[in-house]
This record gives sequence, structure tokens and C-alpha cells, in this order.
Amino acid sequence: MIALFTDYDRTITDSQLELCNEVINEITRLRRSQGLKFIVASGRTLEFLQGRLSGYVDGIVAENGAIIYYDGKKEVFGKEESEQIKGALLELKDLVYFGEVIVYALKDAEPQIVNALRIKNVNYAIEKNKNSIMIMPKFINKGFGILKIAERMGLSNAKKIAIGDDENDISMFRAVDLPVAIGNSDSRLRAIAKAFVEKEYCDGVLEFLKQINMYNFV
Repeated sequence: MIALFTDYDRTITDSQLELCNEVINEITRLRRSQGLKFIVASGRTLEFLQGRLSGYVDGIVAENGAIIYYDGKKEVFGKEESEQIKGALLELKDLVYFGEVIVYALKDAEPQIVNALRIKNVNYAIEKNKNSIMIMPKFINKGFGILKIAERMGLSNAKKIAIGDDENDISMFRAVDLPVAIGNSDSRLRAIAKAFVEKEYCDGVLEFLKQINMYNFV
């Protein structure tokens, strides 16, 4: 069995962040014909992802690994540690947005955020994605989230594929059998990828899916 994990923005969307119907249609075909399991792993909130992907996915890893959703069940990780982070950042509420677990901000606010967390002696991790940052408990990342959801869904022994484009996908790439870089993937992802396609954004994902039989997984 194959478990396919993909990022959302600029991976199964186009450059304007519109979800690509061609990719969804091809994944749906593989789910029906070959039993592929499809999980989206994103820094986005669960509500956002459910609103756009309901009926198209087998599972969701939201808030960069802090929340998993499968079979109608939701699990949240790092809640206690998150409250410490949020408490330390209350005075910067105009610069941040609080998710259920992680905190979102623009990159420009990073120095002030780091300073506030250090003053309060709070443990944290920061991951970057284009012009934004995500602040979260140290153990939270996409790799953590996809391994948790794989365990819950009985996919621990499945062949795992990951496709992503930016820094916060590194841990996901390291947690799977076949990390795939697309044309717009960050150089740090390309350095650890085991498969490459030239096309960018969702066109790159579609290109890979059309070649998936080459990898002897299906």
C-alpha cells in the first residue's frame, strides 16, 4: 500500500494558491483503482483544509504536525506547551495570529517574537514558509504529524511518499521512503529528495503521479 503525503500551498495548488482539479482527479483515480491513501500535511489550520479538501483526502495533518484528522477523529498534540508560548506572546498580539496550537506571524516580526520567548524562558521551535513563520512546541513538525497519523491509520508499514516545496517540509521528507522535489522546491528539499520532476507547483505533482508506476510502489 502507498501513503501519499503532500503539502498544500504551492504543491497541490498553482502559484496563486488555487487548488488544482487535475491533481485531485488523478489522486482520486489512484485511490479508487489502486488503494492509494492520500494525506495532506500543511501549516494551515484544520478548518481551512477541511473546507477545501473534504471528500478528497483520507487524512489531514494540520498546523505543521500539531493536529491530525482521520476517520472523523481529531487529535491535538503540544497543547500544554502551546499555552506557554501563547502566554509569552500576548503582548505581541497585534503581530501574531494564534492557531489551536501553533502561532503564525510574518517573518519581519521574528526578532521581537524570539526576544519575548527568551525573556519568558519558553522552549519553542520556529519554521519558515515563504514570508511567514510558525512558532510551535519544539517536538512539533510535519514529520512528527505524518508518523502519528500513519500509525493511527494503520499505515506504518506502507510505502510513504512525500511531496513539498519549502523549509517546513524537510522533516516530512526525512520521515518517508520517497521524498519528491518538484520544480519550485527549495534547494534544501532538493538536497534530500530521492525523486525529482521539472514542472512546478501542482503541474509537478501531476507529472510525478503520471510516473508513479516507475517507482515500483504500485
